[in-house]
Amino acid sequence: MLRSLEFAQAKIGVWTKDDVLRHFGKPVETAYFSRMDRLVWSYRFKSDDVWPSLMHFYFDPAGVLQLTQITPDPLYDPDRPRLFRR
Repeated sequence: MLRSLEFAQAKIGVWTKDDVLRHFGKPVETAYFSRMDRLVWSYRFKSDDVWPSLMHFYFDPAGVLQLTQITPDPLYDPDRPRLFRR
């Protein structure tokens, strides 16, 4: 499982998509934000080894890392509607 300290290695303005793939593997989700002109790759992990979270990597059109962001993982939101109960 990926950890917060591993993600801290990523260098904004230096790392490319290839660097992120090499260090963290294939993202669990991808998205494109046209207004920002950014491709975003997201990875699941536990922040502080406790909180289910997503680490997002934002790439510019040249594939260079421009921003990272951590958010709660909506998959584990107790208020999120579910089609199937476990």
